Amino acid sequence: PPATAGPVWGVRISNASRETSDVQRVHLRNNVFSTSGGVGLVEVTGTQLAGSTDLRFQGNDWYAGGVTPRFVWGGSTSTSLAAWRNGTGQEKVGTTNVGLSSDPLLTSGSSGAGRARLQSASPMVDAALDLSSFGVSAGGRDHFGGTAPLGVRRDVGAHELR
Repeated sequence: PPATAGPVWGVRISNASRETSDVQRVHLRNNVFSTSGGVGLVEVTGTQLAGSTDLRFQGNDWYAGGVTPRFVWGGSTSTSLAAWRNGTGQEKVGTTNVGLSSDPLLTSGSSGAGRARLQSASPMVDAALDLSSFGVSAGGRDHFGGTAPLGVRRDVGAHELR
């Protein structure tokens, strides 16, 4: 375990116990990050940013459960996706803004990975970036083994609804 665990985050990228271990070419795309109870959405520590190269968040959904979201990038905190995007250049492809800050409408009453399934009215349906434009093959199945894509584009997250 790290020397300093720190608070809980939807995504936390830190190198507290190994200051020479920095992320290189890490791209997180087309994910749903959903938190509740005031848990922050993302924190990338200043020491990680000082040594990392090519860390990208693109095409993700950031939902803070109806409370003010928190995005921490080094020493700066943003309380909206737009502010974080403008301050860091994250959630952009070139000059185009990508990414969402919407309730993904995940199924309730499920446990474990079942909570990652989309409801029929989810804004994540057909909203994913085309990973082939980044030289990445997303394969032909979603996390649950269903065929993907089923619609005009892939869905954001682990589940391909239709």
